[in-house]
Amino acid sequence: MMHNYKDIILNKSATIIETLIAIDRGSCKTAFIVDDGNKLLASVSDGDIRRALIRGEELSSYVAGFANDKPVYVNQNYDAGFVRNLLRDTMLNAVPVVDNQGLILDVLKISDLVSGPVKIPVVIMAGGRGKRLGQLCDDMPKPMLRIAGEPILQHIITGLTRLGFINFYITVNHKSDVIEDYFGDGSHFGCRIEYIKETKQLGTAGSIRLLEGRVNTDFLVINGDILTRANLLNMLSYHKDNKFDMTIGAVDHVVQVDYGVLDVKDGLIRSLTEKPVAKYKINGGVYCLNPKLIKHIPKDEYFEMTQLLDLPIKVGSYDINDYWIDIGRLSQYESAERDFRKVFAV
Repeated sequence: MMHNYKDIILNKSATIIETLIAIDRGSCKTAFIVDDGNKLLASVSDGDIRRALIRGEELSSYVAGFANDKPVYVNQNYDAGFVRNLLRDTMLNAVPVVDNQGLILDVLKISDLVSGPVKIPVVIMAGGRGKRLGQLCDDMPKPMLRIAGEPILQHIITGLTRLGFINFYITVNHKSDVIEDYFGDGSHFGCRIEYIKETKQLGTAGSIRLLEGRVNTDFLVINGDILTRANLLNMLSYHKDNKFDMTIGAVDHVVQVDYGVLDVKDGLIRSLTEKPVAKYKINGGVYCLNPKLIKHIPKDEYFEMTQLLDLPIKVGSYDINDYWIDIGRLSQYESAERDFRKVFAV
């Protein structure tokens, strides 16, 4: 149950500025529009308002003109498990509870429905320089590049805190002060953040050695330039159920050859395949690790995550079938910006 949920309930005559104030007060990025009898009419998110302002709406404009008139809601006899899955699957921040007449009785947030905080630590690798993105990363760490107005790193943290993760370690190097100044100790984002500071580039796994003595349970690792809607709690459960030492999130990658491909042997063409398609499993930059692996990472040396595969350990693959993108190149950055409004924004 959301305390003071009436703070985000607005009349259909509410303006954009009034709605922004309500959303800020309610801390769930959403407000709900009702008629004079408190019947649910529409929902409006900070994303809806941002897009309206870009289109030229004024702060004095009525939000009812562009609000979502088919809002998601649940009946007063809701099942907590159903609502929890609904919020996670739709990426909504809140959902109203209505009676049989459509009158709002309450508003539920994901934090109201999680069984408790997930104590499993999350390590976010945010120390890279982002060289492939050129000048964009000269004065800005790649994970701080903005998608839909917020840093990539914020989207990662927000998505994981929605699932109940509260303990984060962020590895930092290039322009680390930008990240630390923005996120602080994490309290403003509903979590606890500690920083693992690299004094030099340590690769995709070298800085994990700095967690020795701090982590004594299986933990999650994600690259700081990954956007995904995958439920990583499910990945963690899969990792534990199969007793893997390491689990790698695997993403399907399709390669289309734009030419006819010849099969040639001894100067003779045996076949010609027109524009074949090949499908591969690629490393999705998301991992679950057993803490015993930390001691196998050399101290203060450059070390890649894939080098752990050289150890005699049990390594599993977890299929990431939901939206996933690695923002490593300018084209991917631009794609993520376009995709976000369709995949993540509410």
